[in-house]
Amino acid sequence: MRVEVYKSTTRTGRFRYWSIRAAEGPDRGRVIARRAELLIHGPDFVVQPAGRERVRATGRKNVHAFVRGEFDEGITPWLPTAGHPIAYNARKFDTFVLARDGRDVAAIRPHSASFHSDGTLWAYDKVGG
Repeated sequence: MRVEVYKSTTRTGRFRYWSIRAAEGPDRGRVIARRAELLIHGPDFVVQPAGRERVRATGRKNVHAFVRGEFDEGITPWLPTAGHPIAYNARKFDTFVLARDGRDVAAIRPHSASFHSDGTLWAYDKVGG
């Protein structure tokens, strides 16, 4: 199933949750689940410019940046150390970037992305890391 994943404002204890919004089908545009950890394949890192500019102008958060891809509930995320940590901050960046050097995430042409309960996002440029 094709979905859009973004960091949820929901936090339970030490766990950060990710909202999963349907990108197709009858539930398109609706949040269909929240998970502490998940993996998607064929990720597209999307930043909607109007939403980003609204954050910069008002200082208030809104959902304008997400990762779109294929979600399979039966797959467990890989260990994050095998990939590239990803960052996004509307006040600093125009796109999702590689946290280690600030390059656009598109530079590695990621195969998959994993989302973790500590709030981190990792991209993998080859199968299995």
